[in-house]
Amino acid sequence: MQATPRHRRMWMVIALCLLAASSARAQQTTADPVAGAKPRPAGADVVPSVVQAAAGSKRQAAATTQTGSGAADPCETVGRRLYDLCMASPGADMAQCIREYDMAYGRCANPPSAEATTGGTASELSRGTYRIPYENGTKVHINRDFHDHNPPGKIDMAARGGGTHRIVAAAAGIVRFIEDSHSKQQHPMRWLRHTDDCNNNYVWIEHDNGEWSKYSHMQQGTTTGKAGLNVGDRVAEGTYLGDEGKVGCAWPQHLHFEIVVPAGAHPAIADPSGMLTGYTRDSARNPVICGLGGKPFQDGEIYFAAPAPDCAYEGSVAVGGACSRDVQCETGACNGDGVCQCRKDADCGGTAYCDEGTLSVGKNRCVAKQADNGSCAAVGGGRQCLSGECYAGHCYTENSVAMGGTCYRDKACAVGKCSAVDGAKGTCVCKHDADCGAGRWCDAGLDAKLNACHAKLHAGQQCGKAGSFGNDHKCESAKCSGFPKYECR
Repeated sequence: MQATPRHRRMWMVIALCLLAASSARAQQTTADPVAGAKPRPAGADVVPSVVQAAAGSKRQAAATTQTGSGAADPCETVGRRLYDLCMASPGADMAQCIREYDMAYGRCANPPSAEATTGGTASELSRGTYRIPYENGTKVHINRDFHDHNPPGKIDMAARGGGTHRIVAAAAGIVRFIEDSHSKQQHPMRWLRHTDDCNNNYVWIEHDNGEWSKYSHMQQGTTTGKAGLNVGDRVAEGTYLGDEGKVGCAWPQHLHFEIVVPAGAHPAIADPSGMLTGYTRDSARNPVICGLGGKPFQDGEIYFAAPAPDCAYEGSVAVGGACSRDVQCETGACNGDGVCQCRKDADCGGTAYCDEGTLSVGKNRCVAKQADNGSCAAVGGGRQCLSGECYAGHCYTENSVAMGGTCYRDKACAVGKCSAVDGAKGTCVCKHDADCGAGRWCDAGLDAKLNACHAKLHAGQQCGKAGSFGNDHKCESAKCSGFPKYECR
């Protein structure tokens, strides 16, 4: 596999970390040997793990600093060496060399995980989808992405072009914290700073999905003054928050942006940089950005802030609407065509069902349920019917069809039976006199005619013919004379 510039930088930092760790331990062995212990040669304690080497050296540096020995932070040494090498090269760019210094320090202090070197894991991605946090039309360069930032889990970006660059809310939410009283910029070199405190300006917004977004380094007074925002304000996606700046630990001018899931329901501000209480690396989420095909920012890329059709908030897109991620769909999921599709009948409401047939895999759609006598699947077709009942390919409701109405089975008829065999189209007809009501009788004889109800016969009216029998029920008197006249008595 061909080494990328990112990997080459990482291995250079690893080598310098090992060198710094070895030097720090050698200095401690020489200057402050443990009583009763035999001196050990320089470098004898170097371990193969970069994490252990860097962390061990930092602990030793902290301990010797507290005892007054003045040992340097080995990660600072790594960064300064890489910076000096960069500045000594022909045509050195100070901005790039500062970046190399900062990245070297960060990788030494926070060694990259396997996920960081391979692009991250799905579990790190934000649940919400966020817009580029600049005013529409702004050209934005990603200085450091989620994995390259020092420390990891945050993003630095800067607008390109002259003038004032307006920062906007990446998604709707409630403003929880504001700090915009500071005006000073810390020196980009840590060893030249007069204090370890960053004293950043920042805004924190809580979103409805439980994620929070942070916007740092904005110019003094632009949030509370120019934007007129206060803690507790509800802001919409794209609401102006302040102007890009370089207040606090910021060089050059840029926006520090991050998405986190707080450790508790009511976090507080932990330090002058604006970090939330309880924050750990596991709190960070790599924001999925709308307009980028549902992907996060990439280091070194340039984007344009603009409205995007897939910039929809979580749960805001109805079935059939445009989407880029499943979480944007009100119900169901986002299919390969970028449309919210149903996954189950419940996604479609009570009057429709989810058509996920084999001919529409990946393109499920909600289809209106059929009324009685409408078509339905021969197997499992009840879900396609408003009544929930399907027989022989047709929807029906038990005991719902009046005499003379269309039916496909006896159970559909309110009284009587269906004139055709079950499954064939027929008409609800009487089966017994009781089906016809008072004063009427059912002509259900052994003939090819459809059963029908008739008014009962008066005395003297013919109630049968030669060879017929069982005619009494046709008469009001319930008596038919029989042969030879067959008249009602």
